[in-house]
Amino acid sequence: MNSSKPKTDYLFACCRNVAHETGVPAQLIFAHALLFATALLGDKACYRRMIPQAPQIIASPVTVITLDQQCPTWLLSVFSRTIGHQQSMTKRAQDSFNLLPRPRDIKRAKNLIRMYAPIRELLPNDLEFAADTGVIRSTPEIYVCLGRSREEAVTTASSERAFSPRLLALSVGVDSYKNIITGPSRWRSPERTAVETLASSRTTRQGWGQLLPMRKLLRKVGFAGLPPLGWLLEYPEETAAPDFSENVPQPYLRFFDQLFSLRLGPPVTFLPDPAVIEMLDAAVAAQGQRTGPSGVPSEVVNPEPMLPWQIATVFWSIERCHDNPNPENKLLLADRACQIARLIHELHISTLGGIFPMVTDGEADPISALILDKLAVAPLQPRELARKFHRVTAQELKWRLEFLAENGKIERNGEGKWSMRDFSRLNFSRFGEICVSKKGREA
Repeated sequence: MNSSKPKTDYLFACCRNVAHETGVPAQLIFAHALLFATALLGDKACYRRMIPQAPQIIASPVTVITLDQQCPTWLLSVFSRTIGHQQSMTKRAQDSFNLLPRPRDIKRAKNLIRMYAPIRELLPNDLEFAADTGVIRSTPEIYVCLGRSREEAVTTASSERAFSPRLLALSVGVDSYKNIITGPSRWRSPERTAVETLASSRTTRQGWGQLLPMRKLLRKVGFAGLPPLGWLLEYPEETAAPDFSENVPQPYLRFFDQLFSLRLGPPVTFLPDPAVIEMLDAAVAAQGQRTGPSGVPSEVVNPEPMLPWQIATVFWSIERCHDNPNPENKLLLADRACQIARLIHELHISTLGGIFPMVTDGEADPISALILDKLAVAPLQPRELARKFHRVTAQELKWRLEFLAENGKIERNGEGKWSMRDFSRLNFSRFGEICVSKKGREA
C-alpha cells in the first residue's frame, strides 16, 4: 500500500485556492485546467486502447464563452505565462542558430583549409569549427501561439507558414470565431487554417469569445459550424479584485510550467491494464448515449467522444512529469477522469441549451432565444417581457417561459420577475471532491 497521494490531489488543491479568490467553482477551474492541458500537450501525450492500434492524440479544442466579455483572469494568467515561455524559448533558439556558420562561411573555411593545408595546425579554431560543422543555418522548429485581440496584448500573431504539427492556436474574442466559421480564404484567416489543418498537422486550439455576440453568431451559422469549436463552456463572472491576475497562486501556474516542459519532451503513450480500458470504454459509451437539446445533432452534443481517455492520459502524464513520480494507480486515475469528463460534457450540453433553447426544423426558436437574451440583461416581469415581443400571444410566451424554466434556464424570483438562472448555482456538489484521495484505495 503506497501512502503517497496522486499529484492530481495537489492540482485540485491549487484550483481550490483560485476558486476561493474568484468565487468560481473549483471543479470548473479544474475542468478547464485539464482541457487546456490536452491542448498544451498536443501530440506529446497519446493513448492506445490496444497494442496494434496507432497512438491517438489527446488534443481537445475548447471555446470559452464568458459572461463579462473578457477571458477569466485565472485563465488569462495561464495563457500569458505559456506564451511567455514560448517567446523566451523561441528567442533563445533563434539566438543560438544565429551563431552558427552560414553556408557561405562553411564553404570559405573549407577553401582556406585546403589552401593552407601544410600549416593547418596553425589555423584559428573558429575556422576549423566552421569547416567541420556542416550545419545549414535554418529556422528552428518552434511552437507558435496564434491569436488576435483588440484589447488583450497576450497573444502573438503568425502567418500560415508558421503552422507546425504542434501549433497551439489561441482564438481571442468573437471576431476570431467569425474567421473560423465564416473566414473567406486561408490567407485572410489564420484561425480558419488552424481548424482546416487540424487532422493533418495536429493543430490544437483554445480560446474564448464574448457571450451575447457569440450566441448570436452560433445561432446564425447553425450546427454545421459548431464541431470545430470543440467543447463550448460558459463561465460565470468573477468576484475577484481587479488585480487578482497579478496574484494568481504560484503553485497553480507552476503546474502548467510542468506541462509545457512535457510539450517540449519526447512523446509518451498511455496503455493501461484491461480493467482500466473497460472502465474508460464504458464512460465513452455512456457519453455517446447522453442527449442534448432536442434537435441538436449528436456530433455537436458530443464533439470529442474519447474525452474520458483524453483526460485519463493527462492524469497519467501529470503523475509522470515530476522528478519523483508516483507509482501509478491507473484505476483511480481513470475513475477521476470519467467523473471530470462527465462534468465537462454536461457543462457543454448546458451551454448548448442556452444557445439553442428550443430547436424547430433544425434551427433555434428565435422567440425562446430572444427571451434568454433579454433576461440575461435584467430580470423582467411577464408583462414587461410581453411588451418586447410583437405578434406573440400571451399564451405562447407563457408556454415558452414554462419550457425554459423546466429546463433550468430561467427562474422566477419572489417579486414575480423572470431571470436567468445563476450559472454559479449549477449543481457541482453531486460530482463530489473529484480529485481528493479516498481512504481505502490504493494510490
